[in-house]
Amino acid sequence: ETLKANGLVEIERIADITARLAVNRAAWKTRSDEVGLWVERFAGAVQKNSNGGTD
Repeated sequence: ETLKANGLVEIERIADITARLAVNRAAWKTRSDEVGLWVERFAGAVQKNSNGGTD
């Protein structure tokens, strides 16, 4: 979708990649509510993407 939105096309696939979310242990302990919200947002984005952009 990002390519299409910017008028670009894939010419050659170089590699399949994955993203990782890293959380500092101290932040996880002291700000777990805030970090948890970000984890939920990322999970929602991943779910939406795996459904082809539909919920």
